[in-house]
Amino acid sequence: MTTWRVYSMSDPDTRSVRYVGVTSCNPIARAECHVKGSVNLRLRAWLDRLSAEDKFPVVAVLFQ
Repeated sequence: MTTWRVYSMSDPDTRSVRYVGVTSCNPIARAECHVKGSVNLRLRAWLDRLSAEDKFPVVAVLFQ
């Protein structure tokens, strides 16, 4: 049976949640996939800004 996880990505400076997703893989690995190329334009802009500042979103598992 597949284990699904609900995860969030938060701003490392403000800790405000910017994205909530569901994945069957490791949530950190999934966040890295978003950083490499998200089709969600708002998410992409936020992640590009973090990347320009050498920062990574804070990933937390909300439900497993």
